[in-house]
Amino acid sequence: VLVRQFRNREYQVLVVQDGYEYDGKIYKTLTGIARRIGTHWSGPVFFGLVNMEIVDMQEPGKTRTAKLRLLPELQ
Repeated sequence: VLVRQFRNREYQVLVVQDGYEYDGKIYKTLTGIARRIGTHWSGPVFFGLVNMEIVDMQEPGKTRTAKLRLLPELQ
């Protein structure tokens, strides 16, 4: 479940086999849901699923980018 607070309201989106369920409807993309909610943001950005920079503790100063992924049991 993805949860987002926006304009004093909590939005919950369920990740399902064929996409995302919001308000009883299946959407193929998170951006479609973000538009339905009333924002022009990218869906992944709106729900906080953005690239993260990870610092390599073995080599200080070296970083790498990681993307969030679904766990295999949720795919």
